Amino acid sequence: MSSRRALTALCLLVVLSLAAPRLAVWVDPMARLAETLVAPSQSVIRAVFLPRAERLIDTDPNPAVAGLEAQTQQLRTLLRRSEQRVRELERLIEQLQQGRLLNQFTGVNQLDAAVIGLHANLSTSLLKVLAGTRAGVGPGSVAVFDGVNVVGRVVDSDERLCRVLPITDRQAGRLRGMVLTAERLTPESDPLGRRVRVGPAEGQRLSVILEPNGRGVLTGSVEYPPIQAGETLEDRARREQAVEPGMLVRLSDPSWPRSAQMLVLGVIERAERLDNDRRRVTVRPLADLERLSEVSLRVPVDALADAPEQGVPGAGAPR
Repeated sequence: MSSRRALTALCLLVVLSLAAPRLAVWVDPMARLAETLVAPSQSVIRAVFLPRAERLIDTDPNPAVAGLEAQTQQLRTLLRRSEQRVRELERLIEQLQQGRLLNQFTGVNQLDAAVIGLHANLSTSLLKVLAGTRAGVGPGSVAVFDGVNVVGRVVDSDERLCRVLPITDRQAGRLRGMVLTAERLTPESDPLGRRVRVGPAEGQRLSVILEPNGRGVLTGSVEYPPIQAGETLEDRARREQAVEPGMLVRLSDPSWPRSAQMLVLGVIERAERLDNDRRRVTVRPLADLERLSEVSLRVPVDALADAPEQGVPGAGAPR
């Protein structure tokens, strides 16, 4: 009789082991009791540190819950991307508004185009851009990034392609800029970690002639106006010390198109005093111009109205 009962119990255990977990819920109390008797310490740890909800998910995963979690994670990712894009657009709008205040010329369209590589000649950093005469791009057209930051000028073009010479290339030659002492970069929580801030209108405007050194930066000396009537040497020294790292340098070169005036060349990275009491500055663009994947080409609506002034010394045309 006992052997028959044992055989019946064994068959029942085999059936329960093969059944789905939800069909054997009624044996959970007995299983927990047996687990407590066999391994008391393990059962206590399991009861304290492993919530019942987590155990149910482990033993009987719910596809609907997993799908909702995946959808939630996807929505969070899209939200972060949208917030980053909003910050980029806010920064771009702010820079465009500041540029518009300094240059009222509006007769220009901007054409976004991909940079498809560098020139085959390793001695130059010419950028090959996927836009040409069919889109109105020709020699002298200005290329920018982020709407207001100068990349360089187009040196030649065909129907579909053009080649842009960055301002940091040695062959780009000199160009004239302007330091606005009331305008500098301040840290912000935007994608680039930088933001333009315009200070009071009474800030100075100082001219600077810059020349590329072939290492991604421009260097040059600040030109101070002559001593004015009633100005003391202390006033002069205070004015010369106004140029500091972090200040923006904008384009102010008569050999460039009118619509390009007051676009951003870069930020002063270093300012040092020379032996002749002049101040030498190092200006770095806000991006590596040779690693851009896209630029905007400024195509004037009226090429004659946007034409640069001619015959002005100190201008830097590509050589």
